[in-house]
Amino acid sequence: MTIGSNFSGNLRVNSTLVGSSAEGLSKQDASILEFVGNNFVFINDNQIKNEQIKKWNDLARKGSVQALYNLGCCYDEGISVEKDLTMAVKFWTAAAEQNFSSAQINLGFCYFEGTGVEKDFEMAVKFWTAAAEQSCPVAQYNLGFCYFKGMGVEKDSQMAIKLWTAAAEQNFPIAQYNLGCFYFEGMDVEKDFKMAIKLWTAAAEQNFPIAQYSLGRCYLKGNGVKQDFEKAMSFLKSAADFGNKKAKKYFEASLLCSIKNEYQKRVLKEASMERPSKKARFKVPN
Repeated sequence: MTIGSNFSGNLRVNSTLVGSSAEGLSKQDASILEFVGNNFVFINDNQIKNEQIKKWNDLARKGSVQALYNLGCCYDEGISVEKDLTMAVKFWTAAAEQNFSSAQINLGFCYFEGTGVEKDFEMAVKFWTAAAEQSCPVAQYNLGFCYFKGMGVEKDSQMAIKLWTAAAEQNFPIAQYNLGCFYFEGMDVEKDFKMAIKLWTAAAEQNFPIAQYSLGRCYLKGNGVKQDFEKAMSFLKSAADFGNKKAKKYFEASLLCSIKNEYQKRVLKEASMERPSKKARFKVPN
């Protein structure tokens, strides 16, 4: 899922979710997925002409926030200019000062990771707060993560839940997944399997692999839902197809177990047909 703006010219810049695969789940098959946002650059014709860079430079001098942001992305990725993270931060800062949310998201990431600037969690929180106040789901999620971990801000799980709920309401899958974990485990909220399943389903419908995996495990074991082997296999296969290794193992193991069970049932059925039942036996007369 991405958020972003289409700008004039050939460059379209989006703030896109990235993060760990979060393979490890807790004993209840749920974990809090760590995530920070980053910027990705998408180019329609695979090349930005130098004339376009000059045009953005001219627009940037006039204070164009979109040009400032685009130039920051060019320096970040080394597109038609020499890669220079310090310059990327400089342009994004200028755009962020005009309250441009995508620049604020990327700057938050730079300070969070120490990319182009010295690592500073408090600065990351500052920029993500500014973007979250504009109802940006990526910023809401990232800020919630900071509150959950106590990074750059005092630890506050309730604030994390509030921010992730706001992002989840905008159909942001990673927020939906993490909230589902809270409700499934009863972490700082009343345990609610139905709500967890609802949130994971919303994320799974957006092809979020770990949500699909979690749902597959729930349907396989009957945790919070009626046990349903077909649904379980469907979710596990989808997650496996999207690269979730644990889902692939579960899918293959469950499929093998299913085949083995069906074979055993068939063998027993054939064996029972070969043996005459008590009713079929002849009674020996006295």
